[in-house]
Amino acid sequence: MSVTQRRAGLSRRDFLRATAHLTGATLVTAGLASCAGSGEEKGGVKQVSFILDWIPKGQTAPFYIALEKGYWAKRGLAVQLQRGFGSGDTAVRIGRGEAQFGWAGVSAVMDSIAKGLPLREVAATTTTHPSAIFARKGLKVNGARDLVGHTGADNATGENNAVMRAYCAKNGLDYDKDISWRFIKDAGIAQVVGGQADMIIDWITNLPEWWLQKPPVEPNTLWIAKDLGIYGNGIITTEEVLEDDPELARNFLGGALEGYQYTIENGAKGQREAIKALFKYNPEIAAQPNAEELHLANLQLYLSLMLVKETSDHGIGFFVPEKVDRTLAFINEHLLDKPLKREDAFGLDMVEDGEFEVDIEKGRAALETVAGRKNPLLPQLT
Repeated sequence: MSVTQRRAGLSRRDFLRATAHLTGATLVTAGLASCAGSGEEKGGVKQVSFILDWIPKGQTAPFYIALEKGYWAKRGLAVQLQRGFGSGDTAVRIGRGEAQFGWAGVSAVMDSIAKGLPLREVAATTTTHPSAIFARKGLKVNGARDLVGHTGADNATGENNAVMRAYCAKNGLDYDKDISWRFIKDAGIAQVVGGQADMIIDWITNLPEWWLQKPPVEPNTLWIAKDLGIYGNGIITTEEVLEDDPELARNFLGGALEGYQYTIENGAKGQREAIKALFKYNPEIAAQPNAEELHLANLQLYLSLMLVKETSDHGIGFFVPEKVDRTLAFINEHLLDKPLKREDAFGLDMVEDGEFEVDIEKGRAALETVAGRKNPLLPQLT
């Protein structure tokens, strides 16, 4: 381990180690306890399970506001939140009926559908795709040509990998020849700080993990997915739920999206309430170094991705058909052997156009400062 690594504060590996005991059986419940995926009613309240893509963190805090404020309870639902182990794993578990709803990356979901799992995307939350290059100090990455001849750390498969391959193809680079790749599971800060790689691919919303190192690490970033115009994470369910109980789906989505709506509309107060709720239901996370600052900053950057013209025009959660087609075209070209059609993968009638309106200018005003810095994402988003 290098001196720099020993001095570093909270790395992604540290984060995962600190929360590794949050197993698949760890549940957070609003209302009554139940078995995951049961869907049964107890005392007139329907039991629902919801699997996240990964460990709970700032960007998922609005789901915990939905618990705390009773947005699901008032719709007759007792919802259990469960940590995930990656979007691919979440998609498979939802497809197999372990829970009724999940939150996962769109490419992982489409890949699972192409392999035969009966899934549907039913609400958009990550309206701007977050995949980005994080490069070491001294490596300026202003465009694709700046990446040539350098070493990158990446997962061999997955959404970030697919986006990177598409970015290279779009800009005339050969992904396999122009960049030297080291395929490492959970590639992160440690590979760059420790000198194993010049750059990694990660969500742009994870910038605070770098800023809050001790001493702070200032990566150079290139937001490769911003101009693709595709969706990122969204809420998923099964064909069975949509066919047998569409009202359940609408009620679940209503509670989840109202959580995001509250967090945005109430500015700094709403953001801090969301983090407080996250910590209440996940006390192990609250015990991490710099926990409040880290998760609040992550939430703020994630909300920045949502507060764009599309959200102003259509509200939270609504799938714009043209953007759905663009997202599918991207995934079909760069990820799937068997292309999907819109009707194979999306339930576009679950959230109505304008149903969950927010004032994006008011919301953006509360996001101008992140972790004591000027928010670097807002100027890039329209």
